[in-house]
Amino acid sequence: MKKLYLFLTLLVFVSCEKELDIDYHKVAPMAVVEGGVMDNGCDVRLTTTLEMADSTGAQGIKDAKVVITSLADGSSSILKYKSYGHYVSTFIGEPGNTYQLDIWQGDNHFSAQSTMPHPPVIKSFIFQWQEIMGRRIVMADLRFLDTPNEENYYYMNVYRNGESYRWTVIRDILNPGGEIQQVFGCMSEEMVKDNKPEDQDQILNDGDKITIELASIDRITYDYLYALQLSGRSSSNPVSNISGGCLGCFWAAAVAHYECTYQTAEIISLQ
Repeated sequence: MKKLYLFLTLLVFVSCEKELDIDYHKVAPMAVVEGGVMDNGCDVRLTTTLEMADSTGAQGIKDAKVVITSLADGSSSILKYKSYGHYVSTFIGEPGNTYQLDIWQGDNHFSAQSTMPHPPVIKSFIFQWQEIMGRRIVMADLRFLDTPNEENYYYMNVYRNGESYRWTVIRDILNPGGEIQQVFGCMSEEMVKDNKPEDQDQILNDGDKITIELASIDRITYDYLYALQLSGRSSSNPVSNISGGCLGCFWAAAVAHYECTYQTAEIISLQ
């Protein structure tokens, strides 16, 4: 705390008009692998890192050979390039089986393994009004059944009209083997009334299609995604589970889906 106070004190005596010239060290681009095998097919995205000053967006790698193999029976699939670095296949994973990813790109060989957990069971999903610090907030309430007798980890992604709206990772530490509740905020009543352009990525409108993907994932994938959530504050890269000198994560995930249409009149009011 004393160090922070001293730092703030020194700032008072430093001119605010001086421009900072930060010299970012140039490094060779690294491959980034994200994706895996699911119970409805495979999707692996292969891109490269960019320099700090490069705002063009992630560049997809097209010239790689991507293979996923089941270690249970030796069956495998060569994924086909689709677009934007995505390699896809209809190869279906099964809970309890371990899968290996192999990528050959130039002189590089990247490899990883992941075991698919059992799929979750979504029990209910509702929107409800809650009063928080004097403001009425639309909250979403997801409830699902946890797989008993084992540690479980989950990845939730909520889509609004096909675009990602909210995502998070969940552990079963609160009610292992029972019902797990995940509640998240959507928008305030004031935000809806004002309808400002800068709030449009938060506001839900009548008729919006809401799709929930809830995936059972392994511990390594949970740690990676949890670190990714925090990386905006720490500016660090999550630890990869892929060997060969690349960033990213490979997972085997069983996914449950839920769909509904948002309607303001159907929101439940909590007293």
